[in-house]
Amino acid sequence: MTVRHRIVANMYKDSVALMAISSKILAIDGIESASVVMATPTNLDNLVEAALSEGLGETKPSDLIVAVSGTDDACEAALELADDLLAEQPLDVGGAAAELPVSSTQMAVAADPGLNFALISVPGAYAAAEAIKAVRLGMSVMVFSDNVPVEQELAMKTLAAERGVMVMGPDCGTAIVNGLPLGFANVVRRGPIGVVGASGTGVQEVTARIHNLGSGVSQALGTGGHDLSDDIGGISMLHGLRSLEQDAGTSVIVLVSKPPSERVAKVVLDEARGMSTPVVVIFLGADPATFSDDKIHGVGTLADAADLAVSIANGIPATTNAAASGTLDTETRRTLDDAARRMSADQRYVRGIFCGGTFCFEAQLLCQAAGITSWSNTPVAGNHTLDDIRVSMQHTIVDMGDDEFTQG
Repeated sequence: MTVRHRIVANMYKDSVALMAISSKILAIDGIESASVVMATPTNLDNLVEAALSEGLGETKPSDLIVAVSGTDDACEAALELADDLLAEQPLDVGGAAAELPVSSTQMAVAADPGLNFALISVPGAYAAAEAIKAVRLGMSVMVFSDNVPVEQELAMKTLAAERGVMVMGPDCGTAIVNGLPLGFANVVRRGPIGVVGASGTGVQEVTARIHNLGSGVSQALGTGGHDLSDDIGGISMLHGLRSLEQDAGTSVIVLVSKPPSERVAKVVLDEARGMSTPVVVIFLGADPATFSDDKIHGVGTLADAADLAVSIANGIPATTNAAASGTLDTETRRTLDDAARRMSADQRYVRGIFCGGTFCFEAQLLCQAAGITSWSNTPVAGNHTLDDIRVSMQHTIVDMGDDEFTQG
């Protein structure tokens, strides 16, 4: 097995573009593994762990690395394909190569003053500066980048509030704006239900289930996971809530979050109670009965949030929706029972691996309700913290989207 590299000096591509290139390289017959990454310290460590660092020369964090392993011929073909993909020029709307590729947000706005939205996907150390530039140009911003210090998040969101625009993120992985899926969003039909979420995976589940139930999504606005903390104060969720209240295409609003701070929750819920649009709220881990009333429809699970929102959108009053929270349909229950019967006597531990903190959080809550105490890198109250995030202990439920796994 051969390991080969290509180092491209001073070339930046965002993580989504690099993952797309990696997947195309992996499709080549004879390629065992492949990674296309920026040469950050964390990524260099990951290459070592993946056995892709042998023979790698000196690099700088601003360099781009193509690392592949496989047969000699496959590695050569992979590096040639990577060269072609990295050299591709952006296309204009007519399909021709752009003469002067845009290299800054300001250049983009100068070329088209109608632009009013920017997606920022750069290493976390540089994300706030780029977001603030966009906000000063009058743009709303989706910050896909994570590992942004909380004081920088507060600065860019405070500025955005002053300018009347919205900052989604940092670590906003999902959004649907005017029907356009952004980040790791699902393609769903448009419809009457608007979503504001401090959880990308939570927004994904709610929007996908709304689609599967036959309804659709007007807008899905992410806030980033720290927005409802005391440090930030719910700035982005409040902006999103007010925006959907004014949106003629939205007849039901869903708010999604893991438990916010009590102070921020009160501010957000008081704002929602003043809306004419019905609001469904899922604050995972919080008892819905503590904040539900005639204006706020609290639920216990992400699935319940989608189900209730669709019912309300279809004209069914919320008070007539009596489905029990977290119940399973007969077919799903039968599938689980059949799987359990096929297990051997020594298969006695639950092991869950989730690509998203909200899924991991909800899974732990549902397991706790069934009497299962687990270990996790992001444990809920009453569960245990893993000493080593790569080694399971008895019942283990892991969030692969946590910052420990995504740095770099």
